[in-house]
Amino acid sequence: MATYEEDLLPPFLNSFTVDLTDTNKAKYPEKSKIGAGRRALYPYGLFLVPYWPGLVASNYLGLRVGNLGEAIASTEFTLEDIEKIDKDGLPHHIFEVPANKLAEGDAVPYFCRVVRSSGNESRSPIQTMLIKLTIPGGYDRRPWEPWHSGFIMWIEDFAPGSIINAEVAAGGLTCLIQPYLYIRSNDIITVSVDGRPVTHIVSPAEAKSTQPIRIPIEEADLLKMSKKGTVGFAFTVEDVVQNKPEGKYTYSMPLEYISELDTSLVEAPIFLVAGEVALQLDLDEHSQSALSVEVSLVIKNVVLKSPNEVHVALETRDKLGNVETVFLPIIKATGRRTIEVPIPNSIVAKLAGGQFRVSCKYKTPAGVELGTSGSILIRAVGTPTIMPPVKLLPPCRGRVIPRDTTASVEMPYYSPHDEQNVEIIYASDASTGGSQLVPFIEIAGPQGDIRQLAKAKLQVFDKKGPFNLYYQTDDGKSRPGSIRRSEPLSVEIGDVIAELQKMHVPDALDGNVDLANVSGTYIEAFITYTGTVEKQKVNYTFVGEASSSQNFITGTISISAALAGVNLTQLGIRIPLDFLKANNNSSFKVYYNVETPGSPSTFLYSEQHEISVGPPVVLQPLQILEADKVNGTLKPSKVTQGATLRIGHSLVIGGVVSWKLSGEHFVSQIEGNASVDPKTGFVDVDIPYDVIAKGLRPDGNNMTVTAVLNKGKRSYPFETLNILLLPLKVLPTPYIDGFEHSTVLPIDQVAEGACINVPVWDFMLVDEVKWCTCKGTLEDGEAYIKEVVIAEKVTESELQKGVSIRVPEGLDTLKEGSLFTVSFFVSFPKIPSLQTATPFPVANYIIQKLPMELPYPTLNGVSSTAQEITVDPLSLEKSTSVTVKVPNGTVKDSVTLDWIFPDG
Repeated sequence: MATYEEDLLPPFLNSFTVDLTDTNKAKYPEKSKIGAGRRALYPYGLFLVPYWPGLVASNYLGLRVGNLGEAIASTEFTLEDIEKIDKDGLPHHIFEVPANKLAEGDAVPYFCRVVRSSGNESRSPIQTMLIKLTIPGGYDRRPWEPWHSGFIMWIEDFAPGSIINAEVAAGGLTCLIQPYLYIRSNDIITVSVDGRPVTHIVSPAEAKSTQPIRIPIEEADLLKMSKKGTVGFAFTVEDVVQNKPEGKYTYSMPLEYISELDTSLVEAPIFLVAGEVALQLDLDEHSQSALSVEVSLVIKNVVLKSPNEVHVALETRDKLGNVETVFLPIIKATGRRTIEVPIPNSIVAKLAGGQFRVSCKYKTPAGVELGTSGSILIRAVGTPTIMPPVKLLPPCRGRVIPRDTTASVEMPYYSPHDEQNVEIIYASDASTGGSQLVPFIEIAGPQGDIRQLAKAKLQVFDKKGPFNLYYQTDDGKSRPGSIRRSEPLSVEIGDVIAELQKMHVPDALDGNVDLANVSGTYIEAFITYTGTVEKQKVNYTFVGEASSSQNFITGTISISAALAGVNLTQLGIRIPLDFLKANNNSSFKVYYNVETPGSPSTFLYSEQHEISVGPPVVLQPLQILEADKVNGTLKPSKVTQGATLRIGHSLVIGGVVSWKLSGEHFVSQIEGNASVDPKTGFVDVDIPYDVIAKGLRPDGNNMTVTAVLNKGKRSYPFETLNILLLPLKVLPTPYIDGFEHSTVLPIDQVAEGACINVPVWDFMLVDEVKWCTCKGTLEDGEAYIKEVVIAEKVTESELQKGVSIRVPEGLDTLKEGSLFTVSFFVSFPKIPSLQTATPFPVANYIIQKLPMELPYPTLNGVSSTAQEITVDPLSLEKSTSVTVKVPNGTVKDSVTLDWIFPDG
């Protein structure tokens, strides 16, 4: 059996709990020391667990409530969690527990449990709490009646409409209350005696009994009523954990009586709503109706006349108990028996759940009091627009509808509701001075239904600022209250400007959630904004990529003192496993906004954080297969037929890779899309040799390869590949016809029409640009320069046989023995600029104007010109001459003749 230390501090709820040991709050003993109701637990309860000494990463923390054998919430701390706790100095961890996971009970046990990586376990002592989520009287099953149908009361032996005078008051009255649904010991029953409370605490015996509860109304309480006029009795209930009836009507049906405690008073005013007598003001129906009181001007059987005055006072009490007295403008007497005095709607518009009392004083112009009336109590119910507003759904954000978008709205749960009622959503700019009113009419359907507002009908509001969305229901019975209107939601068509950082999802490593690593039933997201204050709201959204009206989660966090500021960043917001599974091999977005209440509310929007779901995406390094992987270089000789780009990554269903190869100066570039073969995990992309050719430069070219894996709206960039494309080193040397392998250029042997030839080279392409220059030295020492070809394009025919260029004129003017060069350049990028051109090897020739072997001399005066002759010496006895021919000779040349005798 496992052992553990009971050394942890107990968890606790952050707010709205009730100390049940305080007899002012719980008259009768309870089984638990604390209690929690709907205020503390609905829609979720925030359980705070104090941190413990030695908290480290991998510690497991679980909270158990009710079922002590299973955690209702848990977490395992990471290094990031620990760093944040240390940095912010937070004292406790916060668990958000939905109310629907909690069981009701008088003594629900709970404790927290920590398990360390060593297996050592610590727990907090088991404690209990009263958990009650039901409300006294239950939900009103007859909401069309102007009272709570679950509360029933009568006065013993005293029929409604009877007169209460001093004699009746002296004996007191007894109210009898039928046991109501969810009655419980320590319930506080409040009987309103003409607006003044008389309280009674339900005892354990009364809570178990089926007999009516008897509540005496003493003489002192009756004498506080209005002394003359109609008075009412009704009751409501609040349980020990502060649960109250919900809905418009929280009191029982009023019992009306006639007070004649002081017959000397003037008759009490009569309250009128749209001209009709009323004892209750329903602000749902009549917030804009004409309100007034009919005041009697008869004092002691005498009709009051001008210039005497009527002073009407309203004593208001809102639902929080705040009291204020308001005096209406003074009215001059008219000589008639009654006068109608209007009541500004603004005085009572905010009194829903409260009441107001009207009375009069009669005075002379000098202020002398002539008389006082009885008073009348009016109870205010509802709100000016009781039905909650619609809720915008994704892709809408906060109060912004993206342009050219059909808006999805969620209908709230409202009461009364009938699926067959006509339900009309209106889009209107009347509140901002416009005249547009666009209806969307449907049958109501189920509670919480989703409605579509067509973008074509919303188009009239584009670029016109805020407008309102509200809905109206009609039960078709043509009675007061048949047509009811909701609160408006101020919206706008436009674009969201993100001002807050995106949400943090610890389980999304590199923006991806691997379901194989999700061990529980949910993961958590965290708000990163630390500037929240009390009364603000944070609205968050998780929306899947798949097009479905159900593929999203939304929620609202009301900021209390316990959650304000940095504390909010510790509150984990659950993303259920089912939602993650629904978006497997896809992605979802998380975002939020901070709403500051006002007229209208203002919003700060966060960046969107897109998270993919599925196995993690692993990107392989990009490769050019022909490149030197060690040096990061690419020899042109390796890619004369083109290069191969290899792209590899882990299996991603539906993934497409966008790739691009670029050289310096953006001349050599190519891009495209490819999908990896799921069997091999890679794809080979051909890079054409002409793309490589355009990248050839005399000093090399730094090529970059980029790629991005696109999956839906999510992108995964590969690491950039940098490759140095080396210069092309193996190029042919130009040569002159007949002298391809010679370094000497005998001018006399250069044939007429001879050409300079450049054989076909690697990467030779049409439209490459070529240059050819010949240089030498003239006889007088001046430079000889001939630009034989200037920025001419390579032609189709030259691809087969190479380039052939006529030898320039003037070679015979070159200096004997000087250097003659032929230079050839090609711009592989096809740019007519020598800066981009690659030089070919230079052809170097030594100019030879005289032949290496001159013609043999001939002897003049003899008959033969042969190289060997026989002559008669006598013919040469006195003199002779020799003829020497020197091809290409000049006057500067000298000829030396050697006469060699046979004997040497």
